[in-house]
Amino acid sequence: MFDKIRDRLPSKEIVIGFLQKNLLFIALASAGLFFLFFYLFPSWRARMVPIGTALAALFGAIPGLISEKTRGRWIYALVGTVFVGVLTWHTTTKLEDQLETTRNDLHNLESRYHLLEEDVRNYARRSGGQLIIDFANILDGEWKTKILAKQPDQRDFTHIDDIIRFILTVDPLNGHALYFNGQAKRARKMPGAGQHDFFQYLEVEEGLSAKERGESTARDVCYQRMKGYCRQRTAWIQHLLANDYAREASNTKNCELFQKAKNYATKALVNFPGGFTGEGQGISTTQVLKNTEIELKNCKTP
Repeated sequence: MFDKIRDRLPSKEIVIGFLQKNLLFIALASAGLFFLFFYLFPSWRARMVPIGTALAALFGAIPGLISEKTRGRWIYALVGTVFVGVLTWHTTTKLEDQLETTRNDLHNLESRYHLLEEDVRNYARRSGGQLIIDFANILDGEWKTKILAKQPDQRDFTHIDDIIRFILTVDPLNGHALYFNGQAKRARKMPGAGQHDFFQYLEVEEGLSAKERGESTARDVCYQRMKGYCRQRTAWIQHLLANDYAREASNTKNCELFQKAKNYATKALVNFPGGFTGEGQGISTTQVLKNTEIELKNCKTP
């Protein structure tokens, strides 16, 4: 019976010939179908690595396995394939376990961070704002010693960035944090020149009461207020934006930008009469206003 079945089977030469002619197609098709299966099941995708390594070992050995003289190599190839696959699978499994542990640790750390964040907010509220005021004064001191007193390549923003993040955690719309965040970006010459922070500061400032944002033009007033809004700081931001728009308008001859520069310069002079004229403060506020008024007249000329 077995002899009849064996007689009906293709001869060894036919099988070997078929494999020789179609070896590449069979290998690629098998690998493609195998990886497609694992790709369709996300939970198995990580196991594509060890299985792919095992397949690579097997396919690399196949060309030498289709000769009768090398029939024994099947054993070595299969053993090598199993060894590489199992070893790599074990390594990947350990990495998956470590990754899962890391995920859990990060989740726990995030939960603890949120609890700490809430504790900080509660403490800041109970302190009557004094905590934020203290940090604002530290920020001012750090800015003078670590930024203004240093050459650009020697500046250290580390402590300043940490304090800004801390204040924003307690109060995302705090004027101290928004102001120094914008200033830090300008000092680093980052794209946008801190304008986003300045726009946000001005937007919040407009909605505050006169007691929280107005009255004295003295610089020290800002560092006595928890929210961090005061006339001089507001005027300085408006002065910086007026300079930014005036510079851009001069380069592009854009009349809308000249108008924006004029508006900010006008507001700055209202908040801080006389404007800013010091060295390193850009074009003086009054000069920006004069220049933009001249340019706007030219814009209206047919």
